Order: sequence, then C-alpha cells, then structure tokens
Amino acid sequence: MLAVVCAQGWARDIDRPRTAALAPGLTAGISLEEVPSLVRDADPRPGRLGWQAWAEPRVGDAYLWGAAFSGSTPHDLVAIFASSLASSHPVQRSSLPAGVEGQLTVIHPGSQRRRKARGPE
Repeated sequence: MLAVVCAQGWARDIDRPRTAALAPGLTAGISLEEVPSLVRDADPRPGRLGWQAWAEPRVGDAYLWGAAFSGSTPHDLVAIFASSLASSHPVQRSSLPAGVEGQLTVIHPGSQRRRKARGPE
C-alpha cells in the first residue's frame, strides 16, 4: 500500500517507514494501525490491523476527514483508494471545504475548455 502512494510522491514516515506515509505537504497520511473500536469487521478479534487515511487543512489542525479500512477489506480496494488519494490529478468540487484557502488550486472547467479551444498560448 505504501508503495502505491510513494510512487506518486509521498514519503514514508521517518518514525514508521514500514507502516506509514505522508503527503508532500504533510497534511495527509495513510498508515497501518490497529482498527478503531467503532470500525466493525467480520473478524471480531481485538487488535486487528487495518489501513487508515486522513487529511488536515494545516499540520496540527483538526482532521478535515478520515477513513478506516478493516483488515478484511479487500487489499485491491484499499490500493485503489490510496492511488486516488495520492493522485495529483485535479478533483472536481462544487465548493471548497473551510480552511483550505491557499492549500488548493481552483481550476474552473469553463476556463480549461476556453484555453484548449484557443490553442497554445
């Protein structure tokens, strides 16, 4: 899983290089951790490991979002999620989350079409 995000520019966590990686701006990460108690799994044994991902608008702020995958989540599904998470391709949004000004670049679809329609500048 870490190889998937590291191939797209993420770096392994210096303290946990075999179980965690961070985005270039250090505001997103993915790690292999004990599954939180609120995440239910087909295997009810305690101490099971699963992948967790999160993002925060700025280092140290409250999380903007978080995701947890139990140990029985198909590995391929988590790999697809991780690849999409680390992708540098723009994500279409209808509005920006609060607190991310200066963190995201907004490209309006209409401006992209006009630029392409005029040809190279």
